[in-house]
Amino acid sequence: MTPGDVRLACVVLAAGGASWAALPLGRPFLTKRKGRRQFRHSFQGFAFQTALFLRALRRGLFACYLPALIVPGAAAVFISNNRLEPNSAFRAGLFGAVLALGLFMAELSRRLMLKRPPWAWARSLPWSSGKRILLDAGLAAIFASPLLALSAHFGLRILFLAACCLPWLSLRAVGSLRTASANRWSVRVRSGTESLLTALALALEPRAAFLLLGAAPLAFLSAAAKDREQKVSLWNELHQLSDGDALSGSDS
Repeated sequence: MTPGDVRLACVVLAAGGASWAALPLGRPFLTKRKGRRQFRHSFQGFAFQTALFLRALRRGLFACYLPALIVPGAAAVFISNNRLEPNSAFRAGLFGAVLALGLFMAELSRRLMLKRPPWAWARSLPWSSGKRILLDAGLAAIFASPLLALSAHFGLRILFLAACCLPWLSLRAVGSLRTASANRWSVRVRSGTESLLTALALALEPRAAFLLLGAAPLAFLSAAAKDREQKVSLWNELHQLSDGDALSGSDS
């Protein structure tokens, strides 16, 4: 990494940190209570929302990794079976690492949209739109961490740049599932296409990862706005099925 890259990273990180500080996010997992009650209340709320997240995915979470694992594997085969210059090999590895994260997010958001549609009941809980977005994006990033760890095979620099892209990809994915359309392909195609374009852009200019990291607050604001605009009172047949109700105790 050249001194120019370091300076650019510092500027973008400082701008991103300032924008996050300026946002009225509050404390997503904290309440006004003090001491142990505050921590216990926060942990219980986080555990409850995590349970809803996992209840909607079930074993489908493992299926989200299948398309994502193909890309870094193909990139590794391409690099090992061709005589590439170090810079070309680096760009190919970065493309595979970022695209793998994007495809995982696309499949994850599709499954969440179909299995966990917005409910009027869920919107009555004491969680703001921003908190719901941060929770979904945070859990998506946590579950994408194995793919991020695999990118270390291509080098620590690629691991670092892919990690810079992870907040943007996760926030864009959870924003894309906030839609009234329950089409099985709309979210997957939209998120997958955006991930492909992002990976191509980073392959051409790796330093763009710092720009995506700095633009993460904008993705958060966009996703939170989409969450507030959801029409939870509209008829949705998924609300009448166990697959569409994450609190349903029946798998039938």
